Amino acid sequence: MIYLWQHPIFTTEEVTWGMALLSDQRRAKIAALRFEKNRAQSMAAYLLLRYALYTEYGITQPPVFSFPAGTKPELCGKAFDGLHVNLSHCDTGCACALSHFPVGIDVQPLTPFREKVARYAFSPKEQGCHTPEAFTRIFTLKEAYGKCSGKGIAYAMHTCDFSSIEGDWQQRDGMWWYSVGDGQWHVSVCASEKLSVQTVTQDRLMAVLRHIGPESGDRTREQNPGTRKRGCRTMIGQMELCQQDGVSFLRFPALSQLGFVKDAFSTRLGGVSEGEYASMNLAFGRGDDPERVRENYRRFSRAVGFDENKLVSSAQDHHTQIRRVGAAQAGVGIFKPQDAPGIDGLITNEPGVTLVTHYADCVPLYFVDPVNRAIGLGHAGWRGTVAEMAQHMVEAMEQAFGSVPDDLVAAIGPSIGPCCYEVDTPVIEKVKALSYVPVERVLRPVSEEKAMLNLWELNRQIMLKAGIRPEHITVAEVCTCCHHDLLFSHRATKGHRGGLCAFLQITEEKV
Repeated sequence: MIYLWQHPIFTTEEVTWGMALLSDQRRAKIAALRFEKNRAQSMAAYLLLRYALYTEYGITQPPVFSFPAGTKPELCGKAFDGLHVNLSHCDTGCACALSHFPVGIDVQPLTPFREKVARYAFSPKEQGCHTPEAFTRIFTLKEAYGKCSGKGIAYAMHTCDFSSIEGDWQQRDGMWWYSVGDGQWHVSVCASEKLSVQTVTQDRLMAVLRHIGPESGDRTREQNPGTRKRGCRTMIGQMELCQQDGVSFLRFPALSQLGFVKDAFSTRLGGVSEGEYASMNLAFGRGDDPERVRENYRRFSRAVGFDENKLVSSAQDHHTQIRRVGAAQAGVGIFKPQDAPGIDGLITNEPGVTLVTHYADCVPLYFVDPVNRAIGLGHAGWRGTVAEMAQHMVEAMEQAFGSVPDDLVAAIGPSIGPCCYEVDTPVIEKVKALSYVPVERVLRPVSEEKAMLNLWELNRQIMLKAGIRPEHITVAEVCTCCHHDLLFSHRATKGHRGGLCAFLQITEEKV
């Protein structure tokens, strides 16, 4: 995977915090740099590496390098066996290449043609490439090749002609090449196989690194002993990212402020699962060790404040059947066998019973009745959505608890967003069959047969039709596909993933 981070900006406090995340070796090297700008750039590159190692492999320890003579640096330690890493940074950002095969990466700001450099390093044909874009592209390609091969700059650069390499991945001379610029910087990669490219935002990177926490003596916690107890919070979309006891989860402030319910949505962070399930996998039946999944439920429950013995799980079968549950069903689907297949919605009015539904791109639907003190939690993929799962949930609460739609408070949780969810004709026709839905608000055509589908707005429209007031509906605006480093996404990882859960509970305590 290639990770790109443009324009990292740090406050003084963030520099102190970021340095505590690095190994002693790396801190010493950064401290030896003369200029503050260079120190910040180097720190950013190694923070990006820590983010990449955790996102890809669940590795939390800070990397330490050895520097063999005549070749590129190597990661030390058993956890890093077989990994190839390459870093690059400049004024406009940093890049990290992480793979199980040789790879080299280089980033540079857009640079005017430099005749002296061209005479030394460019082929005769390349010396005719005078634009800043072409000069920067060719120079970064030469650097990337030197890093991938382990030759560094100790090769006859002028004998290698890269003038024809530009754009997305292409194969030449047994290697794969990537060279893309945006007018501010240029990124070039040389590798023996193609890699995915991901741009990381600073907010997302910081959220993951705060979860990992400082190593090498745990300096930040020594200086701030209350940090762990209070947790660390930030906003993602309309949800709050909370961290407690090493577990990260999302929560709706709009629901928390009601005072008698506790909600949570899991992330990938804080569990014991490994590989593609790393680390807070809450899905059974995908190949993960079931005992690890159960341990993840225990850890998550302790961190958020749920009684693990009172969790009740749905089945996630893409239907619209809804079940009223209570203390008699405690543990079903998690610590007890699932006894009601085909259930995608749960409702209750019993305090302490925690409803649990499952996701990895589908839409979580939360419902709270503050008058009758009842709750509901529904799972809606595209099938459940066009089958009007949201309306079925409202009707079930009306029948079971006497809920009035006008009183209900609802939320639409993290799922694949309109930015990433491309659908084809059969799905498009199902959506258009909902005659009350403004098509232009939920479908954006990208071709004659495909469109981007906005499941968030579609479910909101169904909630409005069911009688929920618009000011009572909160949309998380958190895309699982865009945030697949923080959240499991079936589409982003082509099915190689764990599972997320939404949780909702009535509590007698103020939350």
